[in-house]
Amino acid sequence: YDYAGSDNGADTEQGSTDVVKTALAEYPKGSIVWTRDTTLTESVEIAKGASLYIEPGVTVTCKSEVQVPVEIVVLGNLYCMGTAEKPVVFTSDTKKPADWGGIICGYNSQEVVLSHVDLAYAGATPTESSPSFQNKLYKTSVEDGLPAFFFCNTNGSFVMTGCFFHDNYNDQTYLSGGQAVIY
Repeated sequence: YDYAGSDNGADTEQGSTDVVKTALAEYPKGSIVWTRDTTLTESVEIAKGASLYIEPGVTVTCKSEVQVPVEIVVLGNLYCMGTAEKPVVFTSDTKKPADWGGIICGYNSQEVVLSHVDLAYAGATPTESSPSFQNKLYKTSVEDGLPAFFFCNTNGSFVMTGCFFHDNYNDQTYLSGGQAVIY
């Protein structure tokens, strides 16, 4: 479904005050859950205290022909729950390096899980309108591309297991601290 544009086919329980249930699992109240393929035409910002769960087999396609490169900025928590058989895939519509920004985790992002994630074609240079720049997460200038994944909370935790990062324009990962498990 089109996360940024409309609710065409979107799960009606997203962000509700009740427990969010899907065919696969039950998530804490207020969670955002992507259960099917998603196309992003603009950046997504997961607010501080909020959590985005992406279920196994979901493909997130970032549009490349946009004014401001698409970024996924995590100020809260992100859980990509792929499996070896059904990875979570982040890709672009034209499949060229630097088509979109990447996943940038903020200074208050507490938890990030990247389980069996295939992340490709990231590394676009942010603009002054980019959420990573607006939140002062990566650089204070816009002269260089983003890493595919950046975690900057020295008090946060992240797990990266069974991931495949490829065809990205800039570095694959930047880690500024925190408790980490990479396998």
